[in-house]
Amino acid sequence: GPHPLPQHPFEFGARAVIVAIVAGLCGGVLAPLLGVGGGLIVVPVLFFLLPDFGYGPVRACSLATAMFTSGRSAWLHMRDGRIHWPSARWLGVSSIVGGSLGVFIFHLPKMDGPARILLALMLWFVAWRFLRDVQQGHGEPSSGGETGAGEPSKS
Repeated sequence: GPHPLPQHPFEFGARAVIVAIVAGLCGGVLAPLLGVGGGLIVVPVLFFLLPDFGYGPVRACSLATAMFTSGRSAWLHMRDGRIHWPSARWLGVSSIVGGSLGVFIFHLPKMDGPARILLALMLWFVAWRFLRDVQQGHGEPSSGGETGAGEPSKS
């Protein structure tokens, strides 16, 4: 396939297990706090701290954990009444179409290089947005704004 496993099987020693647990914990805690996907945290951490694992398997691990964390997060938001259902329907349909197209494109041969470049650009963009928001005083819990449901906050 276009994303082969490393030539030498990766051995999950104690260090790799600890790195994976810490990366998952950081992704699980920081992603909802920062309003980003956990993969934005998990992929770079695993890729840089476990370089022998390989980029393709790191992405696959991130996607596998996202199945569980996304489902759990969606359930919690639904339970707490924080889903704006008309928006969720459109976002759900467009996410399925866009996600399916993206998966198809990035599983074409020789897409690892462009995928890494896009990840780097995405990380720079997100860092820039956070820095801009902090400099402009946005994103503070007491500053008002909108909730995740697209409605004005009650603060």
